[in-house]
This record gives sequence, structure tokens and C-alpha cells, in this order.
Amino acid sequence: MALWRDFNRTVGTGVIRPGLFSMLVLIDENPGIAQIELSAQLGIDKATIVGLIRLLQRMGWIERRPSRADRRRQDLFLTAQGRPELATLRREMLQHEARFTNLFSRQELMQFSDFLRRIQI
Repeated sequence: MALWRDFNRTVGTGVIRPGLFSMLVLIDENPGIAQIELSAQLGIDKATIVGLIRLLQRMGWIERRPSRADRRRQDLFLTAQGRPELATLRREMLQHEARFTNLFSRQELMQFSDFLRRIQI
């Protein structure tokens, strides 16, 4: 809960949730990713992903374009407005992570990561 509260206070000033941040990163690193691929990568159902995409479109941070390969598909891209917003969010995310990772030794962090991998479904 402490991580969640800190994230909400410091990353995107409460507007961006972790799922939206992850979406933006995936779109940035995979220009032209399809909605269905994004949904699968994030483990988010199709109906939810559509709502999140619409929110990011209204904010002016992403755009949908018809696919050149498949006319049924919509490809996702960051906009010129979305790029600097994501850069700011990435800086804020690194600061957020550092506040917590600095509390532990490298060995403790490795052990913690191992524990999380064990419970990952």
C-alpha cells in the first residue's frame, strides 16, 4: 500500500496509474502495437484496454491509426505531445523506485525479486 500511495502522489500527480504507465511504455517501445497485443502483454481484458486507450487519446498522448497490414486492426503510437509526458513519467517512476530500493541492500533486492518470481502467475 505504501508503494501504491507513493506512486499516486509522485508519478503523474495522481492522473497516471501503474497500468497506464505500462501501456505508454509498451506503446513507446513497440510503435504500431495492436490493441489486442497490448491487452495480452498487460493481462488486461479487451473491454478495459479500450477504455484505457480512449483515456490516453483524450489526453492527447496516443493515437490509433488503421493498420497497413490488416484493415481490421488499429495500431497505437505515442503522439508528439505524449513523448515528453512519458519522459517526465519515466523520471518520476525512477525516483519513486529509488525511494524504496534504496532501503535495501543489493542482496536483499535480489532475494526479494526471487520471491516475487516464485509467486508470479
